[in-house]
Amino acid sequence: MAEPSDTPAEVAKLRRELGQVTRQLADADLKKLADDAKKLEARVTELKTESDRRDVSARAHLMSLGRDVRDLTTDFDELESEIAAICTVQEYLIGAFGLLASRLHAAEGTEEFDFDAVDDEITRLAKEAEAYRLLKMELLDETRRGEFQQTIESQTRRRERLNLYEQDALAASVSLARSPYGSEEHSRALQGYAVASRARHIVIHELDQHGDAERDAELRLHSDDEKRSAHAEAIRSGESANVELRVRLRARLTNAIRRGAVLPLWLEVALDGLRQDDELWTLRAVELLAYRVTYGVVTRQYALDRAPEDAWPASRRGWYEQLQSPRLVTTSRRRRRTSAKAKDSGRPGQAP
Repeated sequence: MAEPSDTPAEVAKLRRELGQVTRQLADADLKKLADDAKKLEARVTELKTESDRRDVSARAHLMSLGRDVRDLTTDFDELESEIAAICTVQEYLIGAFGLLASRLHAAEGTEEFDFDAVDDEITRLAKEAEAYRLLKMELLDETRRGEFQQTIESQTRRRERLNLYEQDALAASVSLARSPYGSEEHSRALQGYAVASRARHIVIHELDQHGDAERDAELRLHSDDEKRSAHAEAIRSGESANVELRVRLRARLTNAIRRGAVLPLWLEVALDGLRQDDELWTLRAVELLAYRVTYGVVTRQYALDRAPEDAWPASRRGWYEQLQSPRLVTTSRRRRRTSAKAKDSGRPGQAP
């Protein structure tokens, strides 16, 4: 016998209970959402307050940085003014000292030796040497040429290794063809072929990897060789003039000192820090004289120009910076001083 179905009253009751439960759940969810919303709003307010506080702090910090920058700018401007004033005083003192030295020399019947008054031959050598310096700027120096040659030689050695590995692989292939399969000779040939083949692939990869560098090196060296060939006579005469110029200037310096001539103030000041190294003193003096005669520097206050100019070629700028350095780049090592070298250098204070 079938069970009786629920009566309409029971169904209605169940629906009311379900509605109550649904409303209770909805009220609970709404209450939870409302609580979460309040917490979120409180957090937003807290973050906004923190952001405002940090914004105020950041603005204050930026204002402080701005004041510091203005103060530093002012200090820098004042420092520049002070440096300019010091330079002005320095120039005045150098000029005054030079004037006093000239008057003292006149009273003693002596005068400074004028190294800038050179003969026509030295002037010609200086011009030819300068043309050579400018030409050298277009050529590869020995270091760069050596690097390119090393790149090419490395590729040549790789090709030689590749040829050896290919010979080994060919010999192993012949043994494989002639030896019985599975024999000891066949196994050795198989192993030898595998080793030679792997080495061959490695070298081929290296050749491909350095191929562009090799081609670039070949092109650069070829171009440099063509320039050297086209200017061979100018290079030869320029190198000769470069050496002869310094020989003549060194002899002029040495002879002047041996005769007891008074050195100019600019030379004494420029070489003041090199008094413990006779050879370096002489080399630096010769380079200063060569620079002055090459570019027509005749000021009696400074050994060099006041400052490099934008229009200068790179060769002149490099020479200027080299002479401004504490020691000549080309003579960084100290040489043992002997009385013979002191006599040869003609440095002031040494017996002639």
